[in-house]
Amino acid sequence: MKRTLLALLALAAAVAPSCTKQDTEPAPEWVTITLSLRPDYDTGRFPTKGIGEEISAALPSQMTLTLANKVSGETFEVTTGMPFRIPTGTYSAVGRTSPTPLQFIYDPTHYTSYDPLVVVEDELEITSASGSYSVAAGYRCFVVAVNTGEVSYWSLRTGTTTASLVRKEGDGVGWIFVIGDYDYDHPMRTAVTFADGEQQEYQFHTRDPQPGGIVAEYGKWYLLRQAGGTPQMGSIGLRLPEWTAGN
Repeated sequence: MKRTLLALLALAAAVAPSCTKQDTEPAPEWVTITLSLRPDYDTGRFPTKGIGEEISAALPSQMTLTLANKVSGETFEVTTGMPFRIPTGTYSAVGRTSPTPLQFIYDPTHYTSYDPLVVVEDELEITSASGSYSVAAGYRCFVVAVNTGEVSYWSLRTGTTTASLVRKEGDGVGWIFVIGDYDYDHPMRTAVTFADGEQQEYQFHTRDPQPGGIVAEYGKWYLLRQAGGTPQMGSIGLRLPEWTAGN
């Protein structure tokens, strides 16, 4: 009996240090931070006066994001631009806007909208050394636009029918956000009748580019033009945005 008691005491002494160490590990420090969106590009201006102000009104000033602690799994729902308290640590940050569909092109995931689809998929390390952080936000949509003074009719292929394309109107420009992934079998089709009667059809693909089609990149705008049918293009900015000219 004595030998058994001594063995139990020895076992308790062996495990006690590890338990004490675990119990005394410091808890993460809570800090107050503010999160903002970080744009990735700024390469010029849209070639029509006033379009920058029109687009600015449609871009999100705030987004709701979910931060997930990569160690504990604890999640926090935060709004950009608003201060909030959170434990220090490494977090994944995800979120997306919810554009209201305007015209469905194929199914509920392929449509036009007055609003852009913006997605955040990022990671950040939150410490007590800083109170401000930013996450990269990218577009999952593109824009088609026309100079309204040069166009008499603008149509959109929706499923098996063709309808007048509903769009926003700016200073001499009509434009709309296009949301969805468009492959060889499911392009985004639009046609323009210009003021002189010439008709031009355009097919946009976000993947599987085909001869005669236009490869549309998310985060870009495409101004449909008459000369050769080749659109002018540029990039969308996220913060105090102006539509920006590319090549």
